[in-house]
Amino acid sequence: MRNIGRACLRSPALRLLRFRRRHRFRNLRPPMSELAARRCFHHPGREAAARCTQCGRFFCRECAVEHEDRILCAPCLRKLVRAEPERREALALGARIFQCALGILAAWFLFYVFGEAFLAFRRRLRERAERDARGN
Repeated sequence: MRNIGRACLRSPALRLLRFRRRHRFRNLRPPMSELAARRCFHHPGREAAARCTQCGRFFCRECAVEHEDRILCAPCLRKLVRAEPERREALALGARIFQCALGILAAWFLFYVFGEAFLAFRRRLRERAERDARGN
């Protein structure tokens, strides 16, 4: 009976429980035996090769995707990809508003400069006309 008891204490499931108890508050990876015992979420007949960093599910090599140095599953990757265009659209809207304001400011500046140049040209013509009228 003692041999059976020792064999039970050495089982992978009990080792895993002990590991989890010892490292409950540490941010350590589980032993490889746990990963080998897991199966793919989408393909139950396949061994898990990776764990999604977003949802924590296990996946085989075909289901796991690397994105920006992280291993993700397809649904989590879709969520991330959908969130990025919303940010881009918000930035694009802000950029368009800024470009419109910059265009209006540039147009105002050009009208101001051309108006001042036109008024200066008119003054010079008027002064020349006055000089010619005095001189004759």
